[in-house]
Amino acid sequence: SVGVVCVAAVLIILEFLLECLYGIPNSERAKRAIPINENEPYIVQIASRDDYYNGVYAVKDVFSGLGDYTARIDANGFIEPSKVHDEPDRTILFLGGSTTECITVSEEKRYPYLVGRMLEEETGYAVNSYNAGVGGGTSHDSLDTLIHKGLVLEPDIAVLHHNINDLIMLLKYEDYCYTKTGESYDFYWMQTAGSNPIGNGLKARLKNVWKQLFPSISGRIAALNTSKALPLPQNMQIEYDQEVVFSKFRRNLEMFISICEINDIRPVLMTQANRLGDEPDELIRQLYEACGGYELGIEYSEFWKLYEEMNSIIRTTADEYDVLCIDLENNIENSPEFFCVMVHYTAEGSVKAANVI
Repeated sequence: SVGVVCVAAVLIILEFLLECLYGIPNSERAKRAIPINENEPYIVQIASRDDYYNGVYAVKDVFSGLGDYTARIDANGFIEPSKVHDEPDRTILFLGGSTTECITVSEEKRYPYLVGRMLEEETGYAVNSYNAGVGGGTSHDSLDTLIHKGLVLEPDIAVLHHNINDLIMLLKYEDYCYTKTGESYDFYWMQTAGSNPIGNGLKARLKNVWKQLFPSISGRIAALNTSKALPLPQNMQIEYDQEVVFSKFRRNLEMFISICEINDIRPVLMTQANRLGDEPDELIRQLYEACGGYELGIEYSEFWKLYEEMNSIIRTTADEYDVLCIDLENNIENSPEFFCVMVHYTAEGSVKAANVI
């Protein structure tokens, strides 16, 4: 009715005026906060696979005809469908980067979801399998996710799946939170809580309403904003200590295991399947070169050896702590049938991973 519209308009104007006069309510002392690396809640993303891969790999017009994908993100930043049952018999939490996220695979074939459905059929249990994968995420991010929003799910099993993102991060910076010069990643890891610009509170509320009322339109707009190919990175030659790289990765695996066991969660580690190999095909060579050797300036053969050692660390750590290791690398063929690019699954690859798991 007209009255409701008028009341809503008055409240919006009042909110904006109060923010202008007093700012967003905040404590007297600014607090430091570390945001969780997650997919933005309430998003419905409908985008082109071609744009996604041409953008992620900083190439142009290499991929064509892959079609669109849809990704629905729930209120807690998990990729839907995750909470299938209100009262599950078993709950599984999948943690990882883009190879866990599987965002360009149709939602019914993303392996974190598919594993839940397959286990239901095999066991008769009602299973919720949560997909907390985030593109670009590292094991450091997954530890944050596990502690701050994973434990509340009271999962029976937590699965950690990392390799390539950790490797790139540690090669470039030798740390997860600080650069080699000791500077913190303030632009990403930390923010000052409550110091929001005027109008941000109102903007956030209206944005969420828009997403919920018009998910397809908002998804298409979001896709337009992220579909441009990234500029080619400048090659640089880095210096790194591989023992530092490996030890920090191993330490995160150990912390994951400890956190799980303290909270009566069964930890599971997974190696990362891939399309790399000693003799990569032409597409992989082209992608590696286009990315400037992941901005590292090191030869492919050197990167491959480091990557393989990261998978080996996953196996040996699982063996040392007597936890289950699902060796995807040795159970999924190095084939274009299963991988669009270096480590990202096709639909067939994701289904294969679900069967292995």
